[in-house]
Amino acid sequence: MSKDPSNQFPDAITKNVVESLAYISSIEQETDYSIQSAIPVLQGQPAKSYLEDDKFKLALWTSHILDQNERHRLLKSDATFVCRNNERSLTFDFKSFSHLSSPLFVDPYRHNFTIKKYQTSRIRHGVHWFRAIIPTSVPQKPGSHFESNQLRIESIVYSAGLVNVKLAGHTFDLFGYSPEKSDKSFLFIDCTESLNFHPFLDAIETITLAYGFVTGYYPRDRRYILASNNSEFTEFSEVLFDTLPKTFPSEYCVVPTFAMMVYSGSPSHIAFPRSTFECLCEQLLFNRPLTRAIMTLLEGHTTTIELRAAVYSIALEAITDIISQENSPSLIPISKKSLAKKLLKELEATLMRFKSDISVSGINTLSKKLQVINSPTNKDKLIKPFELYHVVLTADERKAIERRNDFLHGRFPYDPSDDNQNFQMEQTVLTLLYCTTVLILKYVGYSGPIAYFPAFNQILRRRNVTSPFTKYI
Repeated sequence: MSKDPSNQFPDAITKNVVESLAYISSIEQETDYSIQSAIPVLQGQPAKSYLEDDKFKLALWTSHILDQNERHRLLKSDATFVCRNNERSLTFDFKSFSHLSSPLFVDPYRHNFTIKKYQTSRIRHGVHWFRAIIPTSVPQKPGSHFESNQLRIESIVYSAGLVNVKLAGHTFDLFGYSPEKSDKSFLFIDCTESLNFHPFLDAIETITLAYGFVTGYYPRDRRYILASNNSEFTEFSEVLFDTLPKTFPSEYCVVPTFAMMVYSGSPSHIAFPRSTFECLCEQLLFNRPLTRAIMTLLEGHTTTIELRAAVYSIALEAITDIISQENSPSLIPISKKSLAKKLLKELEATLMRFKSDISVSGINTLSKKLQVINSPTNKDKLIKPFELYHVVLTADERKAIERRNDFLHGRFPYDPSDDNQNFQMEQTVLTLLYCTTVLILKYVGYSGPIAYFPAFNQILRRRNVTSPFTKYI
């Protein structure tokens, strides 16, 4: 990371990307290797890597034609092997392979694989300047969503574009880049100091998840991690490539974008606070239940409206569970433990007086219910967190939350064949999404505007707009 060398934009942070993208491009080009392996059938044989349909492929040759048993043993092998040429040495293992094909009638010695992961041998060892590069299907502009710094890439200066994130005692730079005269786009995450591999890996997984939650675009598909010899990222010594589960794209950015604000009649730009984004990342790094809640939410964006109803309901219950556990004295009917204990004792004594008139199973059932008598009802458990954060729910929002139990048990009180009822279903589901998003944002300390998804759905479905495009929480 360096400041703009000119005086025109003294606060701009300069990022070098040309060398990084050239390095990745060289890896993605069809490349010939020689195999080094303890497996005799592979040792000294040729191999070829290439990118096809955005999937990394490896063709390797064996010293003789493999029968079915040999192929099976090879795929089940725990051994690694190295593909080497004059420029680089890549380590593979068969656990990272999928979709084996062998063109028996063309070249019986050749075997084609789809590669999930490969790496150079030393990337996980020692300290490096690490950079993650994630190809994206659409251009990513973090400056449109977050508080950010001026960014210079080559001769172009962006007034906003680089998000500086402090996480677990380290600092990371997040920015997007789309080369001119190219249909490719990338999201970059740099460490601003040299560090070990695993803290960097944890950081980029956390930051991308938080980024996906705020922007609605969770980039995954494939990822490169480069290890550089310098902070300018102009030379590279190590590389790791891995394929992740699919990208979750959606239109559900939680904070209104500039376009949303203009459309709603308020042209002011709203940026997600850097401090809140850091808090969100910090929570995701250490709070596994919150991670699962947000992952569930993002997965829900990509499925059918019926499944989204259940998925959002699960996410809502997950975040309310987190808040309830951390604020239990505020949620239970009797906060004074001694009083609650005294009441329970008297109720148990009352139950025992009817022991002769009730079956053993009945007594056991009622006794179990008494043990949780000081617990909030499920409805209160879902509503009380909003009260804790002083969020006033509308009648429609309360109704959507009450529908949660129906959705979780497969009951859909709407006829999908009826367009009006299907629209009402969409509105209820999007209201659930909004309510869940509100709790997550309040949990990490956010106060400000939030996109109101049901209102935008009214526009998309060409219905009368009855709600504001943004709400303030």
